[in-house]
Amino acid sequence: MTSQEDEFAAAMARAIAEDLRAYPRAGALVRVVVRWFEEARPSYFTVHALGADERAEIPPEDAWCPLEWENLDDETDRGIRVEEHPRVQQAGEALEAIYRADPPERDHDDYRPSPAIFEVIRRLPDELRAAGIPLDPEFSTSAAHFESLGALAVLQDLAPPHLLAALKARGELPTD
Repeated sequence: MTSQEDEFAAAMARAIAEDLRAYPRAGALVRVVVRWFEEARPSYFTVHALGADERAEIPPEDAWCPLEWENLDDETDRGIRVEEHPRVQQAGEALEAIYRADPPERDHDDYRPSPAIFEVIRRLPDELRAAGIPLDPEFSTSAAHFESLGALAVLQDLAPPHLLAALKARGELPTD
């Protein structure tokens, strides 16, 4: 992890938490998905959140496909607000210059995100707790390529076994 990746991850995780405090979802937070598009452009992303009161509206097979969620319009706005956050923009531009010159190594077979986006996901639960955002007991977060690919690999790296088992029991564990 470079200092630029660390700075970007800290800024983005904090911006997501601040935005969720200002614009909460209905009920305790169940899920956050960061959709990324190009590993060399870490500041090109969308952010999607789902509250406990909305969970029943989402078929299990769409649990990690936020473009299928009923709250898509609200969450599109969230992504724009986070992307436009000054600290995220500044850190993203600095990191993008580095990534363009020397792209991060990653396994394209499982659609793992850049180290910076992975670090956002790793930090996010603590940032949300620090912001006072109520989290569902089955709260989970992951990053997925724009076509919702890769969420499983990130979950397997970061989520505790009991959470993976709970998602599987609900039919909400992603397949990609």
